Parts: sequence; structure tokens; C-alpha cells
Amino acid sequence: MLGNIIRGIFISMSILFVTTACVAGDKVTNPPKDSSLPEDEQGKLTKQPQEENEKKTKDDKATPESAATPYAFKEFDLDVDHDGKEDVIEVDYDHEENEVESSYSDQLQDINLKGKKALEKLDPIFADFNIDESTADDEVLDLVIKTFDIPDNARIELSIEYTNGVEKEYRR
Repeated sequence: MLGNIIRGIFISMSILFVTTACVAGDKVTNPPKDSSLPEDEQGKLTKQPQEENEKKTKDDKATPESAATPYAFKEFDLDVDHDGKEDVIEVDYDHEENEVESSYSDQLQDINLKGKKALEKLDPIFADFNIDESTADDEVLDLVIKTFDIPDNARIELSIEYTNGVEKEYRR
């Protein structure tokens, strides 16, 4: 009699366990990196809920329309010191795989923009830049000085990472 009770409890627990496992769903949100599933099947298992896939923006981030940067570079970092003041002009643009971080501040022109607003201001500027890693350093610096209206006696530090991965430092 006690054996039948234990067997009944065991069967009930087994049914409960199987039912709970089935109800939990089949969505895998963090599959193992060495998964043996074909790539198209992995994608089906790793889809996130719609609200997580929607584009998100923060004050200092703007979500690009595509994963490719529209410029010859994916990072642009300009720091200008003038008349004993540091960072009188600062331009930061960083295009990551799924997001863009950008900021633009110019104390001489009273500009202080971040995120989408900075990108809106910088986009036409960067779109006109016809430079790449093989452009002469002086040519790059002259273009940046003219474009951002940098005073003659300013100290300039510029770092650019081009889309092919080449990183260059420019100083004047």
C-alpha cells in the first residue's frame, strides 16, 4: 500500500515536471556559442520580443538606419585647446555595429549637442569630408581646421579610425 502511494506521488511529480517544462516555452534567448544548429535555425531560437528589437535612443546615442557607416571612418575624435582652455572644441563620433554615439561642443560658437542632435549637425560636415587613411596628414588637418573654424594658434588632437580598421593620430 505504501508502495502504491509512493508510486502515485512519483507519477504525479513526473507529470507536473513535464507539464511545467512544456509551458515554459521553447524560446532560447541565450544559445550556446558552439551551437550545432544551422545558422538559420539559431536565429529562430534567439529572436527577442518585439519591444526589445525596436530602435532605442538615449541622449548620447542615436540608432543608425544601417550597420554601415556613411563616412570613410567609423570613429572621429577631435579635441582643440585654445588660449589656455582645454577642450574648447570637442567632436566625438563613434559608429558601433548597432548604434552611433556622437557629441559636438564648441565653446567659441556656443554649441553643445549630443546624440541625435549632434549627429544631425555633424552629418553634412562629415558627408563633405573626402578623406581616407592615405590622405596627407596636413591635408586632413587643414580640412578640419577650416570646417570647424579652429583658431590659428590652437592645439589640435585628432584621432580617426577608418572603416578598414586603420587608426591615425593627427596633431598640430
